[in-house]
Order: sequence, then structure tokens, then C-alpha cells
Amino acid sequence: MDPSPVTQLGTLSRSGRALQFAGVHFSHCQVHAIEASAVYSAAERLCRHTLGDFDLDATVEDVLGHSPGLTGDRDSLDLVEQLMAVEEEFGLAIIDAETEVTRSMLGDAVFRVLLSDLAQRSRWSSETIWARSFRGIINERVRWRGGCACVQASGRPTTS
Repeated sequence: MDPSPVTQLGTLSRSGRALQFAGVHFSHCQVHAIEASAVYSAAERLCRHTLGDFDLDATVEDVLGHSPGLTGDRDSLDLVEQLMAVEEEFGLAIIDAETEVTRSMLGDAVFRVLLSDLAQRSRWSSETIWARSFRGIINERVRWRGGCACVQASGRPTTS
């Protein structure tokens, strides 16, 4: 018996896993699939390990919050090291030498990574990123990118 596409995620490259994830959850909307692939890839880069499939309605805290590569019980030095790694991986400027590093700074970095260039346009607060679902993040990205046929036809985003 062939394994399902979802169980095959762990054997693919990161971009392959991201495309497979998007295809499984958003096969009927190319715009949603593109954004889902980008969000999946960013989430996997943030936590620095293979995610596999996960529930679209899971929160960022549920999926990434328990990742040893991202959060957990950290002192300020751990946070500095984590933020420096995020800066290096994503080319973000987060840490100012004069600023005390906090968990909210990590939340801001995660917000900026998951929403990409659309973080500036979003009306969301970076303080709420840990409670946001991945479906919500994908829909927020689609909302600001535009061009989604499933939203135009039904008035709300859909998944397959």
C-alpha cells in the first residue's frame, strides 16, 4: 500500500514538503497554495527541523512553541542567540545593541517571518502571533496579496 501524500512529507526536501503541504490543504486555489507553501517553509526554517503535516487550525504556539530550536524556557542570552539566528537565516534586523532582548522581540520576528513583506500591511499585532492559527496566517497573506478566486466566488477562503 502506498503511503499517503501527507506521510511522505518527511522524505522530501523542504521546498518539496512545503509544496506537498500546500497541495494537500489548498489544491483548489493556487493563491492559497502559494501562500501555504511559503508559510510552511518559513515555519520549518524557524524551528529548524522537519515539521511534517499539521492541523491548519493549530496555533503558532502549538506548532512552533514547543520546538527546541525556537522557544522554550530561555534566559536572555538564549533569546539573543535565537534572535541572532533568525536575523541570519532571514536577513532581518531585530537586535539593537542598546535594547534588552525579550520574548516579545522573538514574537515580532516570528510575525515578520510568517507574514513576510505583508507584515507591514497587516492590522494584526505581533503580540498575537503565538495565538494565531496557520490557516489564519495563510488567509491574512492571501487577503493582502489579492487575486484569490475562492474568496471572490464564495466571499470567504476555502480549503480542499
